[in-house]
Amino acid sequence: MRVATQFGLDTNTSDGAFDGLFLDGRASAQSTGTVTFSGPQPNISELLFSPELDGSILTQILGKGPGSVSRVQTALDIRVQIRNSRFSGCIFNNLSRQVDGDGENFEDTLTQTTSGLLQDYTGGFLSIPISLNNIPVGVPVKVSFWIQATGSVSYAKSVQGDAFSAQVVSDIQFDNTFGFAQGEIFSLPEGFTANSDDFGIVGNIRESTASPTTPEPTAIFGSLLLLGLILSGKKQLY
Repeated sequence: MRVATQFGLDTNTSDGAFDGLFLDGRASAQSTGTVTFSGPQPNISELLFSPELDGSILTQILGKGPGSVSRVQTALDIRVQIRNSRFSGCIFNNLSRQVDGDGENFEDTLTQTTSGLLQDYTGGFLSIPISLNNIPVGVPVKVSFWIQATGSVSYAKSVQGDAFSAQVVSDIQFDNTFGFAQGEIFSLPEGFTANSDDFGIVGNIRESTASPTTPEPTAIFGSLLLLGLILSGKKQLY
């Protein structure tokens, strides 16, 4: 399952004040299916597995136009649900840059928060351990993976000044994976196994490539690309 958002403001003003430009949006994806467990008992007392996440988050401001205020926000939310058990995690980054009227001094303020499954996560590969209790055997068990990327960028210039350029970037790229790992999926007691046509799991093993006859339900559901350009105080979107 993949999701990506990318926002960029390339600013280029010759003179005068500019009251600002703001872009924001989000992209989300969800993969839902069922897994059936089999074994000698009606329930599995404890079930362990580790879905994987891989991607990058960029929150960046380059340049310092006189009297300007730039702001970037990036956020990533994930959720894993099995039956009635829900596990979630969140990342939120807020970066702002305020430049004085001479364009000589600037102050950056960065706020970063992480929680839940994404505690202390800043990007890259992540294996997420999850533990469940009392999972039924012999009946389909609903499993859902959900991911959402949100970003926004803004720029404003409040004073007259010489020509300058600045870049304000929010780039969230989770186009590698979020979902079940490859290979052995669940840590099961002896005599138990798991199968799923939806997720391509056979005998508790998920192959690295999906069968052509049973396509993997983790394609790109949301993808968003927004680019903004300011030229001599006029906004253009393309």
